[in-house]
Amino acid sequence: MERGKGYFRPSELGFIVNDLLVDNFPDVFDVDFTARMEDLLDDIARGRESYESVLQELNRPLQASLHDARQKTEKLRQEMEEETGEKCPKCASPMVIKWGRFGKFMACSAFPKCKFSRPVEAPEEEVFSGRSCPRCGGRLLVKKGRYGRYLGCEKNPECRHTQPLPTGVRCPVEGCDGELVEKRTRKGRVFYGCSSYPECQYAVWNYPLGRNCPRCGFPVLVKKKKGIWCPSCKKKISD
Repeated sequence: MERGKGYFRPSELGFIVNDLLVDNFPDVFDVDFTARMEDLLDDIARGRESYESVLQELNRPLQASLHDARQKTEKLRQEMEEETGEKCPKCASPMVIKWGRFGKFMACSAFPKCKFSRPVEAPEEEVFSGRSCPRCGGRLLVKKGRYGRYLGCEKNPECRHTQPLPTGVRCPVEGCDGELVEKRTRKGRVFYGCSSYPECQYAVWNYPLGRNCPRCGFPVLVKKKKGIWCPSCKKKISD
């Protein structure tokens, strides 16, 4: 389900699942079947039928539909796939759009022989970060994934190196050589923590700036909606 303004609406996957259920379990989703089931339940309450006999009667069409659905599993899976016209960069087989736990994604049609896959949509940001991959020397690009922004090697999938998105601000903890990087909590909230974690657990909720506080001299300021603040003395520095 997708949430709108004050209401919920079915997602694209929800419509697909609904159509599959109605097409492959016609007896179960038929209005007459539901009415018949209610009559049988009334008969059980009145003592005219036993629940064992009613369950057997209701179970027959369900088992028949399940049997047919199992026979058509592969066909149904193929019907849900969409052709893309692209070739797999690894084996040159056609790429198709599939549905997974987190929505649509592109995958090689030769799976499981070839396991190449990638997101359907290009990342919102994929620009050069100015840093080089420590593994292969390639450019590290700013990308966006399921868990937020990160740096990834341009040579993916040959090189799968990734690392948190840096801010360019050094950790203010004395003696720490770490850098503040963008992270997310389990609930998806963005914060900025030291790259040396867990050795150093310094973190701030707001975007850090590499500037000294004019009041207390703390080497990091943070940018909030209502101006720039010092996370140490808790004073507002400027708008």
